[in-house]
Amino acid sequence: MEYMNSKGLLSLYYPDFIVEDTSGDIRIVETKGEEDIDVLPKWNRLKLWCDDATKTSNSGKQYKALFVKHSKFQQRQFQSFKELVEFFKNEEPLLQVQ
Repeated sequence: MEYMNSKGLLSLYYPDFIVEDTSGDIRIVETKGEEDIDVLPKWNRLKLWCDDATKTSNSGKQYKALFVKHSKFQQRQFQSFKELVEFFKNEEPLLQVQ
């Protein structure tokens, strides 16, 4: 998907994973180790894309973005994708990159 990068240029972004959960909803998963200056614009674009895809879906599927921080992912073991979603459902990238 296209997004406006930190230099004001149109760039392309490819999410890491697309997962259909047992309810039929689609999770677009972005995994992150280090966060650079373009993480937040990509994330905001992904959330907007998910909203648009959900609104225009003929199947009634919901598209949802999921941000998975590598450091938190490594701290525990997940027994299911549902557990992973629950753990990261409110995760967001840093607002400012140092």
